[in-house]
Amino acid sequence: MKFSKLFLTTVLFISIAVSVAASPRQKPAVGIKLYHSEPFSMARPETDILWGPNDGEFLELRIDGEIRNFSHIVGKYDWDTGEITDEIILNHLYRVADCVIVVSTNLPAGIPTEKLRWSDSDGNIYEFVIKADPYGNDSWMISPEKH
Repeated sequence: MKFSKLFLTTVLFISIAVSVAASPRQKPAVGIKLYHSEPFSMARPETDILWGPNDGEFLELRIDGEIRNFSHIVGKYDWDTGEITDEIILNHLYRVADCVIVVSTNLPAGIPTEKLRWSDSDGNIYEFVIKADPYGNDSWMISPEKH
């Protein structure tokens, strides 16, 4: 009887391990909303709040899954490339999983100077340039650009 319980337990453990290893890894999802006033999530104690050099407007990031090397960067706009060159990393989080982050910033309608960058577990790098919605919406969901 002891042998059969041990055998069944071993078979069950191996089958669970194989099914977990065989299932594809889910990619993290990052949703970003822009706000012209404080989002309700800022009042929750579990929300991480990152303060930038500018304030009055906010980004709310909802992270589903794990991302790595999340950086809030201030830079200068490069007219030749159309990109923001890295100057200062204001905030850096090594690993972030299943959470809400609010970034205090401003949403320029003109030349942007801030961006967010992070990577997934496969090393793919994503970037979001902080700027106003060109259509004038108060809040909208975006899909970050793979860099």
